[in-house]
Amino acid sequence: MDICIFCSSRREVTYSLNGSSISYCRCCNTSGVSHLPSESEINNFYQGFNFQTDLCNYDLIATPAIKEWLHGFDLPQNAKMLDVGGGGGFFAKAFQEFGFGESTYVDLDSGACDFAKDQMELERVICDSVENGDNYFKGQKFDFIYCRHVVEHLVNPAQLIMQCAELLSEKGTFIVQCPNGLSKEGLLYPRYWMKFLRKTKCSNNWSWPRTCLFSLTKKYGWGLDPMRHLWAISGAGIQHLFKDQEEYVVNVRSASLADKVYSPYWRTTGYFKRWIAKLARFCSKQFGLGMHLVVEIRRK
Repeated sequence: MDICIFCSSRREVTYSLNGSSISYCRCCNTSGVSHLPSESEINNFYQGFNFQTDLCNYDLIATPAIKEWLHGFDLPQNAKMLDVGGGGGFFAKAFQEFGFGESTYVDLDSGACDFAKDQMELERVICDSVENGDNYFKGQKFDFIYCRHVVEHLVNPAQLIMQCAELLSEKGTFIVQCPNGLSKEGLLYPRYWMKFLRKTKCSNNWSWPRTCLFSLTKKYGWGLDPMRHLWAISGAGIQHLFKDQEEYVVNVRSASLADKVYSPYWRTTGYFKRWIAKLARFCSKQFGLGMHLVVEIRRK
């Protein structure tokens, strides 16, 4: 039986994508690949990807907007940050440069870890999984944990989320950011939206009208792209995950593709595109349709 790892409800196959069957959970609206690849297949696929590992991109992270965002978490002096799968360590570096405290960077990709050590000059770099954190952290807790666009790539994202939550200090904050599986913001960016729909159309041999209509339903998992993205997670899915964890408070919202903090690499040029970006931010805030799912987890 195909069971949802977030809410333990039964899932049903709804469509195909890139040769994989996609299952949908009616209870929490999370979609994912039915038959997941092995951990070794995942590791081999990602070895050497090094997303955004370009020194120039650090300037897009070390901005007043992100500094203000970090200030909003009311961190203690000399706070400790854990940057999980940080794509080169830009946020970990900015955290230190802003004077918030010290950061630890953890990633499975040896190339990304080398970049974080050699180019970002981070001292605390762990080339391993968070699951093996006890070998390095030695009981240490963190005041701020950021996991940015990592969980959708994993075989078991629920496991990583729970393990990171356990590493929180008494007043710590854990931010999980991933594609919002229920997002419809892409409708405001037709060329971007159609790039993903084309894969769905070809994988299922559907007509364009059927494909477009299906994309408007909850069964269409925004962001799915096997074997790169294995999950289209919903806020309800993560809330279900913490349903019996009374020591945590979980808040869910979405962020637009045009958000300065959660989309630091996205750029809009021209009057019309800037107007679209404003509309996207409004819809994201009012209706929760933004492309990014942002989950804030705190200890009570």
